Amino acid sequence: MATERMTPGQRYELVTKGVAMSGNARALLIGTAGTINLTRIDGTEVDGITVPVGCLPLECSAVRSGGTADDITAILYD
Repeated sequence: MATERMTPGQRYELVTKGVAMSGNARALLIGTAGTINLTRIDGTEVDGITVPVGCLPLECSAVRSGGTADDITAILYD
């Protein structure tokens, strides 16, 4: 897994909150600032993370429903 983290993401996926992504994200592109609720790749759930517009290096397995951020794209592990 360490090698995976050193290589750039090669797939992008539009995120629908509460719907499983096709893999683990290495970063999220946020189009509309607000808050997000995530599931980390270790299964830990984190709520109410404040995020600005831009690219955030947040590894996660899901963006859960709720939160006010929108227009989210995941950069996924290949």
